[in-house]
Amino acid sequence: MKLRHIACLFLGMGVLVGCAGDVVRKHEQGDHSNYAEPPEEVPHAVLRVISDGLVRLVPDATCADLSKPGAGFAVSSDRLYQGAYGSNGQLRGVVGHGPPGVAQGEFRVAADRPLTLHYTYTWVAGGYEYACRIARTFTPQAQAHYEVMSLGQPKEKQCSLTAARLWPSAATLELSKATLCDK
Repeated sequence: MKLRHIACLFLGMGVLVGCAGDVVRKHEQGDHSNYAEPPEEVPHAVLRVISDGLVRLVPDATCADLSKPGAGFAVSSDRLYQGAYGSNGQLRGVVGHGPPGVAQGEFRVAADRPLTLHYTYTWVAGGYEYACRIARTFTPQAQAHYEVMSLGQPKEKQCSLTAARLWPSAATLELSKATLCDK
C-alpha cells in the first residue's frame, strides 16, 4: 500500500514538472527567440541595429508583442542573451559602418510593413537598479538602408532610441511611439 502512494506521488510530480516545462518552453519561444528575417526574395530593407543594451524586433506590428511569431532578439551587449549576442556583427550590406565598441548587427526587414523596435537598458547606481524601456515603430521602404541607435545615459537616468535612413537619401526618421499589444 505504501509503495502505491509513493508511485502516485512520483507520477504526480512528473506531470507537474512536465506542465512547468511546457510553460517555460512557450515562454522561451515567445520572449527568448531570435528575430526571424524575411526570406531574401521578399521585398525588404536592411537595418543596422546599434545598442548598449538589448534590442528586439517585432515584424508586422505597431505595438510590442514579444511573443508574436518572427519577433525576437536582434542585438545585445550582454552575453546573458546568447541568441542576440550571437547576432552581433552580422552583416547584410548596410552602407557605412557603425561606431566601434558597441553591440551591432544588420538584418533584413520586410518592406512596406510596420516594424516595432523594443529597447531595454538596465544599470545599477547608488545601490538601486534602474531599467529603461523604449518601444518605437516605423515602416521601412523597399531596398532602403536604415540605422537604429539605442543608448543609455545612466548619469542622466535616461535612454534614447533614434533612427535614420542612410540610403538612397539620408534622413532622420520620425519614429512613432509603440505600446504593448493587447492580448
